[in-house]
Amino acid sequence: MRISPSMIGRLHTCPRIPAWILVRDVRFSDATQKGANALGTRCHEHVEHYLRTGALPALEDTLEVTRGETVEIAYPGAIVAEALHTLPAPTSPNLEIEVGAQITRSGLTFFSKADYRVRTPETSKIGDHKFVRDLGSALSSEVGRTNSYDEPNYLGDNVQALILAACELDARPEIGYVDLAWHYTQTRATRGRYPTRVVSLRLDRGAVERGIAAYVLAPASQIDQIKRLRAAPEVLPIRAGSCRTFGRVCEYAEHCKLTDEERGIQAMSTPDQIAPALNETLARLRALAASQTVAAPAPPPAPAAEEPAVAWR
Repeated sequence: MRISPSMIGRLHTCPRIPAWILVRDVRFSDATQKGANALGTRCHEHVEHYLRTGALPALEDTLEVTRGETVEIAYPGAIVAEALHTLPAPTSPNLEIEVGAQITRSGLTFFSKADYRVRTPETSKIGDHKFVRDLGSALSSEVGRTNSYDEPNYLGDNVQALILAACELDARPEIGYVDLAWHYTQTRATRGRYPTRVVSLRLDRGAVERGIAAYVLAPASQIDQIKRLRAAPEVLPIRAGSCRTFGRVCEYAEHCKLTDEERGIQAMSTPDQIAPALNETLARLRALAASQTVAAPAPPPAPAAEEPAVAWR
């Protein structure tokens, strides 16, 4: 199984979501793509076009964005234009665009991608854009994060960043570290401008492998068990407050069939708090699976050898 950062993010949001996807094959409807995802996709297209050609984004570009019952007009070209000064020089010889990455650790395969990569003899710089509704909220409340954006190690527990860094260090044994740059741009105008912020971090090999063990392998092993045990989503714990994450009702709420009391849990549990409950549930499922294992029936006895026919003459 190949595991992406978004799947680990879904586990942190609520352990039931990976089970709905991997066990029941229940996925988001296409309607959800009309909102923030559609705007982020259009903005990324502008970034890619600029890096490939050097052509400035069209400021008059508009996009209708559906948020619940409201339709807003967004300006992807103008949003990206605010962040161009943070990007590497377009069409540079060492600039690679839309870079994919894949690593294998402990028998599990992880994949991700980044907007760009610039390789030098000493290091590799990997960058990715995040287009967010509100810059402050996005940087301070990413689900599953342990570091605040104003801490030096903000990207040190970022699953996407760790997978990309590990892949690059695997591919380039001659370098000792990777430079990461996450470009955050707000898609909601503030006084006619779209604020942007770049969060950077240099990770050496030791930091990357420690991060992989703590923030990638640990949750990925839980996802792997959910799939292998065919864990019914209804028996997995609920992450308190996740039924209305990001101000909207979770797409899987109608499948969970939660009571009003269950949906109204006040305290927002953290990934560290939900992990013990999930591990306990998975342990019960493993024990149940073991108790229901039926020994294979003994093979039937081999037929008795027949006496060879004798030809009488």
